[in-house]
Amino acid sequence: MAKKFCSWYMCSPYEASKGVGKGKMIENTVKISGRLHFIEGVQEQISRMGKYVAFSVRQDTPWEDGSIRHDFLLMRAFDSDIKEWLRDKEEGTPVRIEGKIRSSAGSGEMYVQVEKIEKITIC
Repeated sequence: MAKKFCSWYMCSPYEASKGVGKGKMIENTVKISGRLHFIEGVQEQISRMGKYVAFSVRQDTPWEDGSIRHDFLLMRAFDSDIKEWLRDKEEGTPVRIEGKIRSSAGSGEMYVQVEKIEKITIC
């Protein structure tokens, strides 16, 4: 039987662990909302994927005991239109983001590669 190869969207985690489609990248698409955080000093950084702006999205999640968990999700914006959009936004602006979960090739740090961002209204 010929060895089965698959593209990133067809491999199950089990197939990937067995080397099926070896060398292919598996990506996960996410949609999150929260408030912009740590955008005051918007500066470009460089990775092997190109220049990007790093920032966070703060999510405040109520727990059953009444406390609030504060999560700070790391983002990287490579798209020039998104980087420009971020430049005139204020800390705490409510946003919805679509992107892909990635990890840095150097540090292994997890982040969302931002593909779409929009300001939202929180009721």
